[in-house]
Amino acid sequence: MAELNEQQKQFAEQLQKSINENTFAPETLDRRKLKAVDYLIKNNIVKSKPLETIINERNKAREDIAKVETTAKDPIAAAFGRDDSSIPGGDFILSG
Repeated sequence: MAELNEQQKQFAEQLQKSINENTFAPETLDRRKLKAVDYLIKNNIVKSKPLETIINERNKAREDIAKVETTAKDPIAAAFGRDDSSIPGGDFILSG
C-alpha cells in the first residue's frame, strides 16, 4: 500500500468524520472520488462498511422515505398500491 500525501490524508480524515457522523453522501462524488473512497475503505485506511453497501442502504432509505410520504399524502391509494400514474386520468381535475 502506498503512503498517502497530505491532501490524501486530509481527504481520508474528512471521509472518516462524515462516515462516523452519518453524513457521507456518495451520490455527490464524481467517479474519481468514489474510486478513492473505495480504495481507502478496502485498504482499511478508513473504517466503514463497503462502499457498495453504503450506496444500497442509502437508496433503500430514499425509497422508504418516498413510500412514507406517498402514504401520508394519499393513504387510500397507498393501501391499494395505486397512485395517480397507474389510474388513467387519475391526475385530471374535474371542474364544473
